[in-house]
Amino acid sequence: MVQYFQKIGLWKFLILMVLCLVANGSITAVLTLRYVQGDLPSLSFSKIIFIGSMALYGSMLLFIWAMSLSREDRQQMLKRAPSRSRSHPLFALVPFLLSIPVNLLYSQLIMKFFPAFYQRMEAAGNMPENILLDKDPLSLLLIVLSVVVIAPIVEELMFRGILYNLLNQSMGVLPAMLVSSLIFGLMHGPTFFQTAVIGISIAFIYQVTGNLKLAMVAHAVNNGLALLVALLNQKGILESNNAMNLMLIGITVALAVWMFFATIRYLRHHKLSTIFNDVTPMYKEAVLRQQDEMRQQREQGF
Repeated sequence: MVQYFQKIGLWKFLILMVLCLVANGSITAVLTLRYVQGDLPSLSFSKIIFIGSMALYGSMLLFIWAMSLSREDRQQMLKRAPSRSRSHPLFALVPFLLSIPVNLLYSQLIMKFFPAFYQRMEAAGNMPENILLDKDPLSLLLIVLSVVVIAPIVEELMFRGILYNLLNQSMGVLPAMLVSSLIFGLMHGPTFFQTAVIGISIAFIYQVTGNLKLAMVAHAVNNGLALLVALLNQKGILESNNAMNLMLIGITVALAVWMFFATIRYLRHHKLSTIFNDVTPMYKEAVLRQQDEMRQQREQGF
């Protein structure tokens, strides 16, 4: 297998990721403290989140993407790999729709058996309802920019583009998919399970299409729809007895059921063994090239 990531390994990636999270936490904590003390009256909670996220994603891009990868790594990662499936636009809806029944069941179980953790999860700073506390247009614009644009691009570069492909050097596709998604989930704190489920679905999309940009789009659609639902709730549009709420719930449930059966049908036509016995997208081109060379050598031998 062609060896990419000569300048970074798993432990270096994890250490750098922790340092980036520390930078995010430190800047957010300092700004929050000064805001509470009244030293920064022009700031708002949403602006503090935005500044902290810029510290997080900026440090990721600098120390991991720019300084720990070669130009060849970056070019190959962004290049679309030979794939089993075309990049159908409906793939972008998969993470959001498939995560709905999983998240509902998980939330019910956590609320019943671990109520204290459920309260922590509901109060998590990355929950859509909690990052929309400020209602001024600038704060909303910054949140949308961070959550729907910057986060999907940077996190897909880090967790699917780098970590998922990097793990494939020492483990198979399925373990790499699970481990990268688990680490992706743990980065999001109390919401780690829901985030890990989304991560698995995005990694699967990336694996079968070989298109990291489509993974970014799917991530952005998931975040955007979650943010939209939270915003509609905040403005009272989706009240429990509201006809609009019932209609949207019905449409969402119908789409989720349709997506579930569409996924089952897809998996029946594309054997999981062939998908998980493959290599991750970054290595597919080289593997196919090697197979072609071996086939030509065998033909010439005859």
